[in-house]
Amino acid sequence: MAINRRDERELVFVMLFQASFHKDEEHDKLYEIFMEDLSEDERYEDIMASTYIKETFLGAASHEEEFRERIQEHSKTRNVNRISRVSLSVLFLALYEMFYNDDIPEAIAINEAVELVKKYYDKKAANFVNGILGNISKSK
Repeated sequence: MAINRRDERELVFVMLFQASFHKDEEHDKLYEIFMEDLSEDERYEDIMASTYIKETFLGAASHEEEFRERIQEHSKTRNVNRISRVSLSVLFLALYEMFYNDDIPEAIAINEAVELVKKYYDKKAANFVNGILGNISKSK
């Protein structure tokens, strides 16, 4: 079964979320552990062949401090340290796509982020994520 971009994006989100519990680990090492964990997935070969997954996970993880600053700058209601791990992981993913992946239109990155938050958290958080990403997009 082939893997599509939405599935790839969801895997990166899950990896970023898991990485948020392992701050002391190197990103490359975490990536390898996550790939080992996926070895039983029927899409494993496609997952391993995906440059998007590896580049986006490693890129988003390595730009975390930059993204935290951007989020804080545009968050009128919350301190970045009080934002849920789910929302932060999705924001890091979307910001990486918006700033470092020219193949993905910003509107798609924002929409996909909102959908992930709706799926893994709730609508209120999705509205917050949409607002932050919209504000950041307008200020670019």
